[in-house]
Amino acid sequence: MSKNLGIDEETAKKLKIISADMPEDMQRDILHICLEAQKKHEKEKEQAKEIKQILDQKYDRLWHVVIVIGQYWNYISHEPEFCFNFKLGRHIFMLWRSPGY
Repeated sequence: MSKNLGIDEETAKKLKIISADMPEDMQRDILHICLEAQKKHEKEKEQAKEIKQILDQKYDRLWHVVIVIGQYWNYISHEPEFCFNFKLGRHIFMLWRSPGY
């Protein structure tokens, strides 16, 4: 699947898709947004903030962005076709959009 995500070989080796309930073009875009945030910011807190701001603006609100290192457990509700979880190196990215009310 990473071949279709438009990433270089080195990044593809570090990438593991955990779950994806969204179109592949959106996965590709979000992956690139996350990669750019990692390049710009050293701290995960700043990366998550920037990613959320971009996703809220580009794909409408209410996005949630969680970046963790190591194991995690979660149980979430999300809008259909708006959830993407992947591991990139030692970081795990969890991104989903909640319905706006």
